[in-house]
Amino acid sequence: MEMGVKILFVDDATVIHEARGDLWGFIKWQINRGRSVYDLQQVRPIREFSRGHVGGRMKRTWLIIKRTFPGKQFIPMMGILLLEFACHAVGYALRKIAKRGQSRGAGPATEFDQSAQGGST
Repeated sequence: MEMGVKILFVDDATVIHEARGDLWGFIKWQINRGRSVYDLQQVRPIREFSRGHVGGRMKRTWLIIKRTFPGKQFIPMMGILLLEFACHAVGYALRKIAKRGQSRGAGPATEFDQSAQGGST
């Protein structure tokens, strides 16, 4: 996006991601998802995405809750979902802060922004 490259967003595309091997990998992935939401909003406001995209996320969350309640997996799964949503918020905020800093001439604000620019984590 920053280099003038256009991105084609396909609302009904199915994307399968590799499972994360540990908790830290999961956290980093969810933070990156939050950063991506910020980046996508710079190109196209979230309200312009299809309702299917947002509805799909809500449906996935509802199915997780429904499948684990009232079992012994319910409480741990609620913790994982809470962690996921919190990491999205953190990633979004980190990206927003980093972009503000870059517009003022500063470098990457966090290790996550450094890794996105080819640095090490």
